[in-house]
Amino acid sequence: QANTVVHQRVRWKGRLRQMPQVREHGERYYINCPLCGDTRGRCAINHAWGEKDLKSRMRMLSLIKCYNEDCFVQHDARQSFYSELFPKGTARRPPGLTARAVPTMATDIRQPPPANLPEATDLEGLSPDHPAIRYLTDRGYDPKALARTYQVGYCEQWYGSRPNFEDGRIVIPIFHPAHPLITRDLRTDDLRLVGWQARTIDPKPGKRTPKYLSALGMRKSQILYGLPQAARSQKLLVLVEGITDVWRVGTQAVALLGKTLSAYQLRLIRKRFADRTIVIMLDADAEDDARRMRDQLCSADGNLSLDGSVHIAAIPAHCGDPADCTANEIDLALRGAVAAG
Repeated sequence: QANTVVHQRVRWKGRLRQMPQVREHGERYYINCPLCGDTRGRCAINHAWGEKDLKSRMRMLSLIKCYNEDCFVQHDARQSFYSELFPKGTARRPPGLTARAVPTMATDIRQPPPANLPEATDLEGLSPDHPAIRYLTDRGYDPKALARTYQVGYCEQWYGSRPNFEDGRIVIPIFHPAHPLITRDLRTDDLRLVGWQARTIDPKPGKRTPKYLSALGMRKSQILYGLPQAARSQKLLVLVEGITDVWRVGTQAVALLGKTLSAYQLRLIRKRFADRTIVIMLDADAEDDARRMRDQLCSADGNLSLDGSVHIAAIPAHCGDPADCTANEIDLALRGAVAAG
């Protein structure tokens, strides 16, 4: 089975670059991960991957593990990879390859349960003079809108999961569709918690106080903050760096949680927003990153190419990031980027 994967279909959509010699160790084969661009052969495929378990009759797609960015932790990523390798839906053992004993479960590939979301108070339930409300309103955000649209809350202290905190923080849950690579209409019950961040409300935190705390085990390279809201929007799609940038731009924006676009995030965008006009609006110091991102989005990749156009928006010179802009400045920048072509 693994020979079929690594030898017969090793050039999967041209995404396995600089392929080292396939290594075999025990029951596993090691290759470059096709999703994150790994070049060190850190993707392990069990010899029984893709075959059906004798008891459950389900394909054992969990027997693949990326030790670079854990790209196959979600079932839809494993299913998508299997469908790309075997478009006819059947994986056959190559002639001459003898069968081995098949384990029923690879315990080292199980996904750990997501960290508990801190128990937060709804922002709508806080008084207008509460420090968290003042922090948001002073920066031009509507606390009630954030609570209703993005389920943002406030937690005074939290010890239920790592990281712990006791300095009072704005809690930002991050939801994704249960099957993000499957294009379909979203319903509330389709969403699941994939992580959270907690933002300090101290305007001048000390050097030992991080502005943001992220849930332990949260994989930022596999997240687009605001994806459910943007998928329901009919407007263009705006790519920004941070969560507060999304709050400023609105429900048409998603945050990459960084300046770069991972292979998994690229697949999400191409699957969910292939027909949208896309505008890249990064921070003022990320012009080169924005151009590289545009090249990524515009590059042809089989059936995953975009139907819409991709533009880069420049924020005003006095702003460091989109969150520093006013709503009118954001609107003018987006209109200008699309009009410039």
